Amino acid sequence: MNEDINREILNELKKANRTNQIGIGLAILALLILGVYFVALRPNLYFDRQRTAAAQVTQPRPWKEVDDAVDQFDYPRAIKLVQGIIERQPGNYYGYAYLGHIYLTMGNVTNAESQYAKACELLPSEDNEKMLRAIRKRLAEERAAESASKP
Repeated sequence: MNEDINREILNELKKANRTNQIGIGLAILALLILGVYFVALRPNLYFDRQRTAAAQVTQPRPWKEVDDAVDQFDYPRAIKLVQGIIERQPGNYYGYAYLGHIYLTMGNVTNAESQYAKACELLPSEDNEKMLRAIRKRLAEERAAESASKP
């Protein structure tokens, strides 16, 4: 009787072993199918992500560069950067307004006035018009002071 029980246990263990082998075989087959999919059918998936990530890192952030130049008081560089942006986007009112701001910061009121005038032309907003009026008022005061100081 002990031998019958031992044979029965041995048969059950063999069945369990076959079931495990089938499960392991199916898992390996699934991994192979996934491997073929990613290597043969989608070979650029990994590389596309890498290229996208690299492009995001290397793409210039023009307004950040302008802000950095202004923060470093490198106004000639900031002007060149904004002029480059304006060349690429001539209808960008913000570029003209920012250029006017830079000129005003430098004390070049005449150039600031022409840049704000262009910004107003592209986007006649209350803020742009208010700034343009203030600059024109300052220019008029400077001209009046200049003519009053002449004999």
